Amino acid sequence: MHRDGLTDIEAGVVGDTREPWKRCSDLRRFGHIVDTGRTSLARLSRCESMVCSITEAGLDYLAKLEAR
Repeated sequence: MHRDGLTDIEAGVVGDTREPWKRCSDLRRFGHIVDTGRTSLARLSRCESMVCSITEAGLDYLAKLEAR
């Protein structure tokens, strides 16, 4: 849905997840999301934040979860 990628905080809002940086860190470690090399200015902190996008492995894993 967000093919251009999201920051960890944006992903947390979309996924309604507490402490999204921890979950996104896990997803990066498992190869389900990857740093796009782009940054986005965070609204609240006004800091540049890494933008990540889903990988093929992440899409495959998501499809398996949705099939349950």
